[in-house]
Amino acid sequence: MGQTLYTFGDPTADEQHYIELINRARANPAAEGARLASNTDPDVLNAYTQYGVSLALLQSEFNLIAAAPPLAPNG
Repeated sequence: MGQTLYTFGDPTADEQHYIELINRARANPAAEGARLASNTDPDVLNAYTQYGVSLALLQSEFNLIAAAPPLAPNG
């Protein structure tokens, strides 16, 4: 049987970083919700306030999401 070649594209460093963040959330949505709710970055906290984000609701919604397999870039 012949060898199968796969292409994963050529993501930029930023694109690769986004894929890693997405996959972190897909692997453990509850932990990602907790991570987002405990963020201490002033810009993020201001955005939460500006958009009326309920951190309790955010966490409860993330807790309902089932884990999913990782994504990979596709050329």
